[in-house]
Amino acid sequence: MSIGLKVINFHLKLFNFKKQLENECKSKKFWINPTPFPFFLKWKYDFSETKFQNRSYWTVKPKNAESNKVFLYFHGGAYIRNIIFWQWMMVADLISRTNATFIVPNYQIAPFWKYNDTYEFIKANYLEILEKYPGKEIEFIGDSAGGGFILSLSMSLRDSKIKQPKHLFLLSPWIDVTGKNPGYHGMESIDLLSDYEGGRLASDLYVGDLEKTDPRISPIFGEFHDLPRMTIFVGTHDCLVADCRILHKKLNDAKIEHEYHEFPNMFHVFMAITPLKEAQIANQRVADVVNKA
Repeated sequence: MSIGLKVINFHLKLFNFKKQLENECKSKKFWINPTPFPFFLKWKYDFSETKFQNRSYWTVKPKNAESNKVFLYFHGGAYIRNIIFWQWMMVADLISRTNATFIVPNYQIAPFWKYNDTYEFIKANYLEILEKYPGKEIEFIGDSAGGGFILSLSMSLRDSKIKQPKHLFLLSPWIDVTGKNPGYHGMESIDLLSDYEGGRLASDLYVGDLEKTDPRISPIFGEFHDLPRMTIFVGTHDCLVADCRILHKKLNDAKIEHEYHEFPNMFHVFMAITPLKEAQIANQRVADVVNKA
């Protein structure tokens, strides 16, 4: 275990991050405002905001040597939190490794909106990106809830016969919001960042009239065929590793091309904490896949 990981684990325990999501849902104090793009990164990256359907999306790209790759990035946050500092740091780190352009939708979050609101906005945003970047390679990347969302979205695009992205990068994806996988509960004692009750309360606020087993919410229950290539990262100290192992098996059974990476002792969405050695390894693997294509 690296020194950096030991320091992070100490802070996760000290500030009881594990219960923060549950506390937010019960107190009804939600993180709806996005953390601004860090000012100290603006010398290195072009950053802009585009108004779109009463919301917006952000574009981040290198000032020089822009590639032909465009990422549509869906941040996590249990569908009730907006983008945070470390997610911006991960975006910047990935751009530095790929020279890609990142589109970051400021999508609707619960409890003020439900799944349908988010999906319609994202679908329209994606169609605009396809028109705006003809000839570019479009990739989807998402962490936690964002990872689950892009898998559901890709299934929906397939069913609607809409062009899919070239690749899906799933970072600690939340792909089963039911929380009924026995392996999930077996991990709760070592997961320092998330727990069942917080996820249950957050998903209750987001699903609307849908059942939690609906593939639009929990893509693990969807149909696995005609999907893009995927690369999946998850830590072994993340409750969601149990669901990711099921996803890995389903993709193997369906013969869908993918890479699956488990990182020993790592917590939920560790790849966003960019100073960590393990995060750098994961992010470099994303870059290697993208740059090789």
